[in-house]
Amino acid sequence: MEELSIRILREGFCRGGLAGVDEAGRGSLIGSMYMALVAVTRSQAEILEELGVTDSKKLSPATREKLYGGILENSCLAIALRVPPSLIDRRNLNMLEVKGIKKLVRVMLTYIVPKRITVDLVGSEARIKEAVRRTGYRGEIIVEARADARYLEVGAASIIAKVLRDREIRRLASIHGDLGSGYPSDPKTRRWIAEYYETHGTLIPEVRHSWKTLLKLAPGEYRSKAQLRSLLDYITQQNP
Repeated sequence: MEELSIRILREGFCRGGLAGVDEAGRGSLIGSMYMALVAVTRSQAEILEELGVTDSKKLSPATREKLYGGILENSCLAIALRVPPSLIDRRNLNMLEVKGIKKLVRVMLTYIVPKRITVDLVGSEARIKEAVRRTGYRGEIIVEARADARYLEVGAASIIAKVLRDREIRRLASIHGDLGSGYPSDPKTRRWIAEYYETHGTLIPEVRHSWKTLLKLAPGEYRSKAQLRSLLDYITQQNP
């Protein structure tokens, strides 16, 4: 079974820094969700602001790629975490995200203890704050909606997460053809799903099989989370 995998993109030390956490790909039909934590000093935050770091959704893919390197050069620490479709299909997404935030913060604390951690809100503010406290962190915690547009460090984290997801989608497209953005609202993605299913009678593993969009586009591939959890239990029992 796949687990949440951590990548250390930038190692460093800073005193009194600011850490931000955000994700990309939460609502996607194809591909992983990526989460990232970026920690910066106030002087590094000023540099990143001059470079144009902000909410990744406001930037073009080319600009995000350019800023990705600048963020790694001008940060104390950058950590990324991948949540694969196989886990998203079997688990509650809000709980997976809380677990991911907790794991990112725990890894961060082995390197630095920032003055403040800011998280872009999804789900329960109280649950996110509780998860961060359970790591032993005792500094300031901010959990806000649209934090990626309000806090530089969260914007930086959103860019890191989005670039890693962009790269995954480009890799899949190089193998399977143009599948669009991977989001169910994208007509190109919906068309690719329907055509691939019609041609092959199945879908690639990177498609989230528990998304109800499949009921219209590829009905034979849809599985509820309950079905997928039952299948996992059966496999585990057969292979203890």
